Amino acid sequence: MEEQKVKEELIRRYIYLYDNKELILSLFISAGIEEKSLKRRLQEAKATLKSYKKNGINDQAMLSMLIKSIEQIKESLDNPKFYLKDEIPEELLQMIEDFLFTDYPLETTDLYKEIENMRSDEVELANAEYLINDINSTREKNIFLRKRQIFTVWHILDYVRKKHSNNQDIQEYLDIFYNLERYMLTGFDWESGYYLEKYDEEAHESYIDAYPHYIVSGVKTKFDESYIMTSYKGNEFEHEDEYFESIEFSTHPRIVNNYPTSFVYKAIRLEPISESDKKKLYTELRGKTKIFSSKGE
Repeated sequence: MEEQKVKEELIRRYIYLYDNKELILSLFISAGIEEKSLKRRLQEAKATLKSYKKNGINDQAMLSMLIKSIEQIKESLDNPKFYLKDEIPEELLQMIEDFLFTDYPLETTDLYKEIENMRSDEVELANAEYLINDINSTREKNIFLRKRQIFTVWHILDYVRKKHSNNQDIQEYLDIFYNLERYMLTGFDWESGYYLEKYDEEAHESYIDAYPHYIVSGVKTKFDESYIMTSYKGNEFEHEDEYFESIEFSTHPRIVNNYPTSFVYKAIRLEPISESDKKKLYTELRGKTKIFSSKGE
């Protein structure tokens, strides 16, 4: 495959992921109960209530809040919620890998066929929309997460990256997509792939400082069941996209010269995609009507 065709196919794959990121990630949404966390919080709330009563503290507003918190936590223990799971079935992960790595056009992959079938099936599409809206609604109620996107190409790539964390060639290949994603998320150019390069850290310092980091110490929030919570540290099912991780504090991949396909081999030897190409892509993609535009998504 000529270099230009490899580049075109890379961009086509990114476009498809971008256009269908919500539907693709909906495949990884399922119900769960955070039993460990909820039981710990329930124990803490009960202990606090007991201490208040033992010490004769008669703050009715606080007592009422504690009792309500305990009731809400108990209710949560009986009612599963939907999560965009970090751990996904191997067959779904394999679909993403095949889509990204294949030597053949993206239309031949199982992921493409799965998503196109979903798009043409009203029942499946409605179910996916319900799951997506549920996740977005939950995040909107959390002050730490409401301004952080989770339905991103970055999130899709992370599944593959985590599995192949010791394969340098696959990491370099994925960095092509991460680099494109940085432009799509921000509207300006970066040199970085997954890891934040020092140049980008300095060039885009104001953006990085302004980005809503989701762990904020010492801030209480009414959006969680437990009044005790002072910061959001995530949950046991999901992970948040990390855009500013520095390579100095990370384990370097070890395996080299281990290409899953010839397409990957050729792709990582291309010249970086130009800023003008990324700008053109940004204009095209950001101007498209979204899948669930009728719902305001």
